[in-house]
Amino acid sequence: MTTLLRPAQHSSLWYCSLAALAALTALLAGGCGKSGTAGPAIPANATPEERAILTARSALGPEDKLTAVNTLVMAGVIIDSNNQPAGQVILLFKKPARQRSEMRAADQTIILQGSDGIEGWMLSIDKKNNRNVSVLKAPQETQNIYMSMENLYFYRATEHVTGASVTMDGDVQYHDAACWKVSFHYPNNFTYVRYIDRANGQLHGTVLEPVGAEFIEQGNLVVDGINFPQVLRSYNKNGQLAQTIQFQKILVNQPLDDRLFNMPSLTDIYKIGSQAKPQSTAAPSPAPAAAPATASASGLPKLQAPPLKPN
Repeated sequence: MTTLLRPAQHSSLWYCSLAALAALTALLAGGCGKSGTAGPAIPANATPEERAILTARSALGPEDKLTAVNTLVMAGVIIDSNNQPAGQVILLFKKPARQRSEMRAADQTIILQGSDGIEGWMLSIDKKNNRNVSVLKAPQETQNIYMSMENLYFYRATEHVTGASVTMDGDVQYHDAACWKVSFHYPNNFTYVRYIDRANGQLHGTVLEPVGAEFIEQGNLVVDGINFPQVLRSYNKNGQLAQTIQFQKILVNQPLDDRLFNMPSLTDIYKIGSQAKPQSTAAPSPAPAAAPATASASGLPKLQAPPLKPN
């Protein structure tokens, strides 16, 4: 059931950021693999699609490490198209398809979005503390489910979705690199077109169809033996830079309580973002209260998150 509170008023930047989040986060765990890793063992009878996937997974890390991933925590800074800090973001993922995101602007605007893999929800809080919570419409929730699985299964999410498929669309030049063009098709007309380096499996970029948005990964963060991008840049269909995420921390298999992904109760809605003392994160409530917002060295508010272990 949808519980509607006073409408929250946010800048267009934050509405755009929220709308783009499902597309952006679908690419984070695609990785920015480094060359020089040992080549994968590819069966002689492997299809072209399987050959590309095995090569790309090898660039990310060992098979046992990739298969063992159950949760991901990603935290970073959002930079706008004018290269100015716009806020902070924390992303939580848990198999099979749970996700939660929290974005905060410097003016204390907060947008949270979550899904337990079945029902998705969004909570927005403006700087005047007006709050609005709603259930996501089916198309957006469906895309969030695919996005969560893309992050957790490393090029093998389609194997877990009825009606999904992968196609090899040939050898192409993509930003001066010799790549395979590999398309990951999902029901309801969602397709991630990935450009994978034919020599080393590195992901050079992804185009989300039919939207036409493009995503480029840069840099490299190695966490638990897995390569992740340090920077993710998104471009609109006209090739203009939309925004950048710079990741500051990525955690693999951090324990995450299932209740973190549930739609918050009416009581918890008023706790989130309040000045109340935060509840213990050792056994979080369905929607734990956020810590008081305090300015960081960069002038941006700190985020509420599960207790994080050092990388």
